[in-house]
Amino acid sequence: MKPAPRKRSKTISVAAIRAMKARDRVKDWERLARGEVTPEQLQDENAIVRNAAEFRIVNWKEMFRHLHKMNQRHSRRSFK
Repeated sequence: MKPAPRKRSKTISVAAIRAMKARDRVKDWERLARGEVTPEQLQDENAIVRNAAEFRIVNWKEMFRHLHKMNQRHSRRSFK
């Protein structure tokens, strides 16, 4: 049985990303000018984290222990 062909990941240049961001910025300005959205709505749409309260860390000690373990695993993998 033949193995399934691997899908090649599409690479994208930094210039292409900057061009996409510039196009999005122009569209945002146009929407603002037409009055379709308020600045606050636009800011909310473009936010990476919409509600910071959802990302509350309750147990800091456990979080640091977890990060320490993850760093140890990562450093072991990089030297193999």
